[in-house]
Amino acid sequence: MLKNYSERTRTILNQIGLNFLYKGGSVLITLLFVSLSINYLGTEKYGMWLTLFSVSAFFNFFDFGLGHGLRNHLTRAIATKDYKLAKEYVSTAYITIFFISLLLVVVFLLIFNYIDWKLIFRIPSENLDSFLIII
Repeated sequence: MLKNYSERTRTILNQIGLNFLYKGGSVLITLLFVSLSINYLGTEKYGMWLTLFSVSAFFNFFDFGLGHGLRNHLTRAIATKDYKLAKEYVSTAYITIFFISLLLVVVFLLIFNYIDWKLIFRIPSENLDSFLIII
């Protein structure tokens, strides 16, 4: 079927087919994982786990635009073969993210005991201990 196409076209079509296969496999694995997790944890604890995972995923995207800015400046520095500047961009981004993370951790540790976790996440009081262990 692919004999009439150029090598490049065949490679692209093969990659598209593999991409569909991988994405379909990923969806199946996710569905199995959810089913197994609910069976193992129960619906209430799975809901608590999912809530925590969602909150932590939100903070994963919370990089103040440093990732995109780094990508743009790093691409420009590598394109002009200015590798010293590229290293400076990468190290500056890492240091900035480190200090932002350190500041957020310190603030979180200072206010952790004063937050009413039951109210924020709407957790029944009998599950509060297991929820706080997860945090």
